[in-house]
This record gives sequence, structure tokens and C-alpha cells, in this order.
Amino acid sequence: MKYVRLVMRYVYLMLGLFVVATGMSLTLEANLGLASWTVLQQAVATRTGLSYGHATQGIGLLVVLVSMLLGIWPSLATLLNMYFVGYFVDLIRSFAVWPAHPSLVIRLIFLLGGVLVQGFGVGMYVSANLGAGPRDNLMLGIVRRTRWRVRNVRTSIELGVLIIGWALGGPIGIGTLALAFLIGPSVELALRVFRKLESWPIVREIVHVPASARAGLPQEHGAAG
Repeated sequence: MKYVRLVMRYVYLMLGLFVVATGMSLTLEANLGLASWTVLQQAVATRTGLSYGHATQGIGLLVVLVSMLLGIWPSLATLLNMYFVGYFVDLIRSFAVWPAHPSLVIRLIFLLGGVLVQGFGVGMYVSANLGAGPRDNLMLGIVRRTRWRVRNVRTSIELGVLIIGWALGGPIGIGTLALAFLIGPSVELALRVFRKLESWPIVREIVHVPASARAGLPQEHGAAG
């Protein structure tokens, strides 16, 4: 039974990665600007001729290797994240039928929909509780070596990546601001939903919002603990 439960959690994690990739694909098709890491990944893809997915996988591998040098070893979930988000983005973009010349309204819908979908995908990945993603491991490795505060390290990484991506020709625009300000609330909304689902039969065998994420959620009236 324990083995079956673990397999179910990994299936749930993979579904979360697919949802993340779907959200990323929508923001890419919106063409209104991207989040920091996505800016860098798109810039690398454009300059090298790689697909966006392959560029994502390459940067993810580099991040994992640097994290290992900093003393943070990847879990299986980390490696699945590194490979499959990029793979799924390429898969979705190759099979989906996108409007040839979408209007600004359609692009805004893609952008906002992408933010919401991506946030829920991240919430699924987190609530699988099987390990951090590559970029989170990099942050933890730097925190361990420098003793800086987590928020300072994360902000520095995001800004540094954004500047490098922009310098390489990555797209920055209104989408960059939307993702910066809205992805957090989107993830929080997803985690609140999954937190409620934890008490459901069968679902509670798979979904478990870790204590570190749960602590950042607003308390529900009448909720215990």
C-alpha cells in the first residue's frame, strides 16, 4: 500500500509539471513579456537555435550542478522537474493549435490564464511534497554558503537572471510585471485549495501541503491549527 501511495504521488507530481508547462506555454504565446527564468530560457533558445524546452532543460541541468557544488543534492522530483517541464512545453506547443495573429485581448487572456494555470501547477508540485525544484535548491545552496536571508537571496537570483536574460535579448514587458506580482497569489490560491482537499478520502493519500508552505497561508476562520 505504501508503494502504491508513493506511485500515486509521483503521478500527481507529473500532472503538476504538465500543468506548469501548460501555463508557461500560454504566457509564451501571449508574447507580452515573461518571468525572469523564462526570459533567460527564451533568450538562450533564440540565440542557440534550441527549442524552448531544450533550453529549459539545459539551464535546469546547469542549476542542478551548481546546487550540487553548493552542497544541495537533487531528489528524484528535482530531476523530474528539470527534464519534464521543458519536455512538456515543447510537446504542448507542437500539438496545440494557436491563433495565427491573436488580438491584444486574446493575448491578455493567454497571459492571465497562463499565470493562473502555472500557479496551480506549482501548487500541485509543492503539495506532492516530494522535493524542491532545481531553482529552489540553488537558492538553498546559496543561503547555506552565504548565511543571507532567503528573501534577499531569492530576489538577487531573480533579478540577476532577469538582467542576464534581457541582455541576451529575452522578452520583457507587461507580462513580466504580471508574473512578478500575480504568480505568488496564484500559487497561494492553489495551496489553499489543496489544503482543503487534504481531508478528502483517497486525496489525502496523495496531497500534502508541506508545513513550510502551510505556514505562509492565511488562517481560515474556524480552522484548527
